[in-house]
Amino acid sequence: MRLKSYFARSMEAALDQARRELGPEALIVNSRPAPPEARHLGEYEVVFATETENAAADRAGTELVCHLSEMRRQLDQLARSASKSARPVPLWEPSSELHEIFLRLLAGGIETGLAQEIVGCVWARLSGDPLAGLDWRSRAKRTFSIEPARLREAIAAEMENRISVDSRLDRPREGPKVVALVGPPGAGKTTTLVKLAAVCGLATRRPVHVLSMDTWRIGASEQLRTLAAILGVGFQALESPRALGQAIEEHRSKDLILIDTPGLSARDMEAGAELARFLSSREDIEVHLVLPASMSPEGLERTAARFEIFRPQKLIFTRVDEAGSPGAIYSQAARSARPVSFLGTGQQIPEDFEAASKERILGAILEEEEQPLRALTAA
Repeated sequence: MRLKSYFARSMEAALDQARRELGPEALIVNSRPAPPEARHLGEYEVVFATETENAAADRAGTELVCHLSEMRRQLDQLARSASKSARPVPLWEPSSELHEIFLRLLAGGIETGLAQEIVGCVWARLSGDPLAGLDWRSRAKRTFSIEPARLREAIAAEMENRISVDSRLDRPREGPKVVALVGPPGAGKTTTLVKLAAVCGLATRRPVHVLSMDTWRIGASEQLRTLAAILGVGFQALESPRALGQAIEEHRSKDLILIDTPGLSARDMEAGAELARFLSSREDIEVHLVLPASMSPEGLERTAARFEIFRPQKLIFTRVDEAGSPGAIYSQAARSARPVSFLGTGQQIPEDFEAASKERILGAILEEEEQPLRALTAA
């Protein structure tokens, strides 16, 4: 199996170029926004594969495809199933509605393996064939009889079922609701905390207290102190997890306690280990991981993996207005299996802040007016 990357301004352009050079049997194995160093070649990088006559080379190429695209369990099963057949069939039936929907998911930024799982699971359920999800390419070609509208509805339902949202900040029966925001530098934790304080303190008039552990950045605590004063909420700067625990006890009469933490880069994680141990050990503290939606899908996944030491219960996505790939938010939410609590959509406080909803997360991906399905498969 021979691999080749194409850089183009759009998925359609990459498809046209690949078909001209590789022929109609070319397989899409991965798609992503082009990395910064290759952005001058095109906005998208799409990896295609073509079959060779040499069976050994074909098997080696298949293994390489799986390794490079980090395809998960179901894609591995698809590759093994295809390798057992005497005459491999094309990975996608170009004229099928399934192919079109798959391309829509890729164009929307959905991670390739996840898009495979979604389409395969939907086809298995609609066809009534439990094995269809493993090899639905050829089965769909032979037995496709589902109305396109019904298929699209099923895809949307499957996508909704794979993510959850939960923006509740209800006070527990005893003590305050305590929320800690963690994340990388520049993710917008402090701005998000101020928006939360504004919404809860001003709009709902809940007694709010802000605790800052961000003593690393020069002036960070003083800036937050000023904003807290403007909002009319309490504020306290702290330097150790022990002091943080004491402050939480001192303010148990408050309705909501918000904790700001320093931004931790990859090289700072060891320094933040003590804080991580404290936050993850407290059952009364709800940790929200703040991630910028403007980050690449790969960057989101790497960052989320680093912050597993904090054991976050929920996700907050900021800079949604700057996201180049709406599917990156969805992919991260689906893979993490954690609910999304809030979305930051700009710098205005508190206007550019909203409770997360499935409709909001899926809207940009499934909106037909922005990316017509037929346009993606035009020959």
